[in-house]
Amino acid sequence: MRASERARVERYASRVLEKVAPKMRLLVGWSRECGSWHEGVHGEAFIWAVYGVIMLSEKLFEGGTPESREDTIRHELAHLVAWHRHGHEIPAHGREWRAARADIDAALEADE
Repeated sequence: MRASERARVERYASRVLEKVAPKMRLLVGWSRECGSWHEGVHGEAFIWAVYGVIMLSEKLFEGGTPESREDTIRHELAHLVAWHRHGHEIPAHGREWRAARADIDAALEADE
């Protein structure tokens, strides 16, 4: 994946996060390995110090459709927002995650 495409994705992810959690700091990492750990995984999210981090599989991401790429970013950012709001002791895709995802989707739809 070209550096310009990675930069575009990183700017998009930062703009999305700014809409729902403006005080969070975001780091986006790229891995050729991420995705081979678990078949079909396009990304992962975690908290590191004061940063929310999303790691994206360059290999799987570049092969995806524009819709699947956007969905992956929204999905991983929803994990960060849910953890930011409620801590890590929540189910991975529980109601807190679903609420964060709904907030992200609503914020982006309001811009359209």
